[in-house]
This record gives sequence, structure tokens and C-alpha cells, in this order.
Amino acid sequence: MDLKLEGAYNVERANELRDVLLEALKAEGDISLSFAEVTEADLTFFNLLHALRKSCESEGKHVIMQADLPGGMAQRAAWTGFAEIIAG
Repeated sequence: MDLKLEGAYNVERANELRDVLLEALKAEGDISLSFAEVTEADLTFFNLLHALRKSCESEGKHVIMQADLPGGMAQRAAWTGFAEIIAG
């Protein structure tokens, strides 16, 4: 399943993102995430990505995280263990 995340992801949208990621887990096949259109991301966003990664490992699925997160969030991504998703 290909997911293109868009907009600001913060604690106010945590339930929405969680639901999207849970649906992706239920679907057949691997999960591919694109972050190119993400305009803001807080710690909640990265915690949900960690949870997705762990759930995929438990279920034998692969999660592919594109290296296209806009650079404005590079420091937060690096601090939370997701330096590999930063664009460029």
C-alpha cells in the first residue's frame, strides 16, 4: 500500500494518522510512505512511525520510508531516529 502523507502532523492529528497506519497494516502487502508533502511533524508523528515499524516487523511486513521529508524537519527526524527519511 502506498501512502502519501500530507500537511501538518501533530498531536491534534494523531488519531487520524494512527487510523490511516492501522488500515495500511490490515491491507495486503508492504507499506510505502512518502513524506514529500508533510509541512510539519512533531514527536507524536515520529512515535507513530516507530510503532508502525515495530508492528510491521511483528507481522512480517516491510515498511518502505521514502527519503523525501522536507529539510525543515531534519533535526527532529534525526533526533527521533529517522535521519534516513530526510530529503537530499
